[in-house]
Formats: sequence, C-alpha cells, structure tokens
Amino acid sequence: MSHEDKNEFYVDEQLRPMQQIEGGGGPKKVYLQNMPKPVRYFGYFFVIGVPILLLVLVIISFFK
Repeated sequence: MSHEDKNEFYVDEQLRPMQQIEGGGGPKKVYLQNMPKPVRYFGYFFVIGVPILLLVLVIISFFK
C-alpha cells in the first residue's frame, strides 16, 4: 500500500497529522519482565492478587 493509498482512508484533512502520529497500530503484548520494578510489582499484584481476592470474596460469601 503506497502513501497515497493510505491517505484516502482519512476523512478530515485537519486531523491527518494527528492521526498519523497517534496511529501506533493495534494493542501490543505487555511483557512485565521488561518493565521498571514499581510497574512490574503493580502488574504482578493485578495478575496474581486480584484473582486471589476474588476467590476469597466468593469463599466468604458462601460462609456468610
């Protein structure tokens, strides 16, 4: 696809530069081991901690 072919997908000419800057593609896979330590620990909390908290909540709701 050439540069001219890409330009015909733009609807508003005033937004074209912004769309070209912000068009980073689709979502990319996140690798926690490549993140800084605080972000990595926060990510581990959500990946491991939140399911455990939800499981504890379900168990508590059965005993109540």
